[in-house]
Formats: sequence, structure tokens, C-alpha cells
Amino acid sequence: MQHGELPSTLHANLAYWILIGTNDIGAGCSGDAVVAGNIRVVSELQHHVKKHHQQLSRDSLRRGFRTTPPTIVLNSLFPRTNRELLHNSPHWKMMQDVNQRLECYAAITPGVVFVNTTDIFVITKEAEEADNNNPQAEDSNSNNQKKTTTTGGVFVNPEMFVQDNLHPSAEGSKRWEEFIVDTVLSFTN
Repeated sequence: MQHGELPSTLHANLAYWILIGTNDIGAGCSGDAVVAGNIRVVSELQHHVKKHHQQLSRDSLRRGFRTTPPTIVLNSLFPRTNRELLHNSPHWKMMQDVNQRLECYAAITPGVVFVNTTDIFVITKEAEEADNNNPQAEDSNSNNQKKTTTTGGVFVNPEMFVQDNLHPSAEGSKRWEEFIVDTVLSFTN
């Protein structure tokens, strides 16, 4: 980004959507490094957009149009785990911390918004008790009934990811795309 990789027409977009850090956490990077990396990318984008947007604004005003700079969107990190139960995963805890910090950063940074897409990719289950005895054969001695408890918590929604539990499936991509479109369209209202 610092060496001219961004095209000069980039400023014409409504929004820039950033999702950085999911793989970094999986590779062992700290939450601090992920947050710092996101902030650096936002800073570089803001500098690039400001430089090119000023010229666009002058040209547009001469023609009677008013332009607004594009919004920079920080997408929450995707859940990443090899376990079904997320709340036991150290990656999950770190991602929640990173997401919270990115949300705080966006709240105090003009032109930047944070969106949390976590609910698209996870499901929450309540703990349940199941009776393993045959319900037809009621025993007068209820103390002999076997009960099992299924663990409640936050789980990766297997329908939203391919088998690696990292990359969105076709359905996950579709729901994420719909979310992105709705979010970007809300900037025009």
C-alpha cells in the first residue's frame, strides 16, 4: 500500500471492506499484532483516499456534485477453531478480544465502522439433559434413570464453513455477501 499498489481510482468506491487477522491468529500472532495491523491498513487507506478524494471533490464541486469519502469497514474476525465448541478455544477468546478492540477503535475513528458478522457463522446451544432410558419402560425407582448432559455454548455452524472450519461454505459466503450488500447500501441512505 505504501509503494503505489493501490489504484488511483480506489477513492471512487462507497466502502472498503477489511477482514484481516483470522489467519494471523491461527499462525500464532498476538492479538496486539492483529489489532495494530488493522489500524495500520486503515491509516494507509485513509491517507490514500484523502489524497485522491480531495481532487475528486474539487472536480465534482465544479460540476455541481457533492462527494463524500468512502467508509472503511472493519469486519469482525471469522471464528477459527478445530474444535466444535468455540468457548474452549484460545483462538476464540483472542478473536473476541481483537473484535472488541477493533470495535472500540472504529467508534473513535471518523469514517471507520466495525461490523460484527459472527452471528452468521456460529450457533449457540443451551445445555440440555437427556433421559437415556426407554420412555416406554417407566421404572418405579426413578433414581436408576440415566441422564446425560450435552454441553451448551457457542459452536461453529457447520453449514457455514467448509470442512476446515475456516473458509466459508457456499451458504456462508452467500449470507456474508448479503450482509455486506445490506451494510454498504445503508451508507447511501
